[in-house]
Amino acid sequence: MSVQRMLKVTLVAYQRDSETVLEALQDVGVLHVVPLSSADEVRAAHSGTNDEVDFANRLQRLIHALGSVAPAPARLQDTERSADEVARIVEDIAGRLEHTREALAVTETLIQQLRPWGDFDPDELEALEKSGVPVCFAALPRGTWYAIDKRQLAYAVAFEDDERVWAVFFGTAADALPVSTIAVPRMRLSALVEQREDMHDQIAAQRRQLGRYSHYGALFASRLEAIADRVQLLRTLDESLNDGPLVAFQGYVPAENAFDLRSALSELPVAIALAPPGPQEKVPVKLKNNWINTGYESVLRAFSGIHYREKDITWTIGILFILFGSLCLLDAGYAVLLLLTGIGLKVRGNENFYRVFLTTGIFGAIVGALSGQVFGLVVGQQIYPDLHPVLPLSADPLSCFSFSLIVGGVAMAFSYSVAIWQRGVRTNALGSLILVVALGVLMAAHKAGGAMLSLLSAEPVSEASVALIATVGSNLALLLSAVAVCAWVLWPDPVFGRDAKVPNVLWTIYSGVTGLLQDIMSHMRLFGIALSGSILALVINKIAGLMPMAATVVFAVVGHIFVFLLSLLSLYIHTNRLIFLEFGSKCIEGGHYFYNPFRRGFIA
Repeated sequence: MSVQRMLKVTLVAYQRDSETVLEALQDVGVLHVVPLSSADEVRAAHSGTNDEVDFANRLQRLIHALGSVAPAPARLQDTERSADEVARIVEDIAGRLEHTREALAVTETLIQQLRPWGDFDPDELEALEKSGVPVCFAALPRGTWYAIDKRQLAYAVAFEDDERVWAVFFGTAADALPVSTIAVPRMRLSALVEQREDMHDQIAAQRRQLGRYSHYGALFASRLEAIADRVQLLRTLDESLNDGPLVAFQGYVPAENAFDLRSALSELPVAIALAPPGPQEKVPVKLKNNWINTGYESVLRAFSGIHYREKDITWTIGILFILFGSLCLLDAGYAVLLLLTGIGLKVRGNENFYRVFLTTGIFGAIVGALSGQVFGLVVGQQIYPDLHPVLPLSADPLSCFSFSLIVGGVAMAFSYSVAIWQRGVRTNALGSLILVVALGVLMAAHKAGGAMLSLLSAEPVSEASVALIATVGSNLALLLSAVAVCAWVLWPDPVFGRDAKVPNVLWTIYSGVTGLLQDIMSHMRLFGIALSGSILALVINKIAGLMPMAATVVFAVVGHIFVFLLSLLSLYIHTNRLIFLEFGSKCIEGGHYFYNPFRRGFIA
């Protein structure tokens, strides 16, 4: 579990061998190529003018245009034309469609400007102004509107809301008012609305026309795929440094693949220089994780990403996603559905989320079984009334609520620990971690002191002993809180700059206390999501129980699938929110520059 070490690579070859070198790089597929920039560079002569590149760009535009519309019914599809004819027709329709959309955007802007003033007749206004009665439009704050002496004015209120009044003033007396006039388009609102509807109809018709040729998209895509490697080679050549007979390329290679790179180019007249990247360079990130954590790399990529010079925290995301996701479901039946969804994703080729859903589903099934809930049926209530679940989270909402706060406290302690692992002890994370421990000690002493003492002693625990534990715990918590404040004073968060010691300390103490409480309370969403899912599942079961058997089965299956999909959405959104805001803001620097080697089938 690590960020792989990268080496910076510089290649210099003869201009005549440039394409041969690039083809060798495509074959070995380990070099992440970056554009070379220099004030003295001379770009390749074919940059932007190469016929193959232009043809590829045209194919991409055609594929995008055809892929953005719904296919026409088979009876309306045009199948008699050649690909070149279709390309010309699609480009014409797509151009007209883009022009119509631009005109529609202008019309929408005009409608929004005119809407407060209503459907006035611009010809009548022009007639008034020609007769010597000027007309001005103004939008005034309500305070200004009430302060104006309107007894000598000719005006009309066009529209008003809680904050402003849109008024039209007639005559020269309005010139003395302390208001700013508005240049209103002299057009009829009704005509613009009608024009907008016509444009919507045009767009719909143009999209239907494109839909008649959407089946040609696969043909264009196959043509693009056939030349993709060649086109990418030419584009990469355009980003190289060309100077006379020589050409230079630059990129990054994983240190473990440096030998592969040298071997691939050993038979070619090319000079290779390998060096560690500089401290300010933007280095692509390649992660090395085990089978399980590899799936959670996709979650990391989708949100914060990771910086080359920070430690790999994919394993922490995996732990938290599994834990939070299981608590969001809190149902063994839905967890099994999540597991089956992961298997379905694997069949469709999505290996990463297969691993995410598989591991979360397995752990979720265990948590659901321990909490005694299967598809909304609770052990100890609807099934096996004489049994009591190990974790009464489903049967007792208050227990679920308390448990979510405990999870929040543990998660925040985990986040500050990871922050210390990332950046060292001398950061504000140390004080925050000590404060979390202080809260834990306080809660344990007051809520669980007697229980812990009874486990250690065979005799009954007296009230005096329980009170003594609470007192000792409170004093220890106060001591730890004082130590936390001292740590913040020594190593505050440098939010106002390294030299602003006092403001940094004050801000760190304030945000440290309030932020910690807010972050812990934010984990209550686990309780809310789990409870709402349980209630929905219970409602499905209740309604299904009122129906005949055949209808019961159908309604229960459809209903629980619907609840599962809602739970899956909540699981993904809120789990990642807790990970990348409450947890990640403390210990993830983030970045989205990932290793993407130049290879056959390269994705730019």
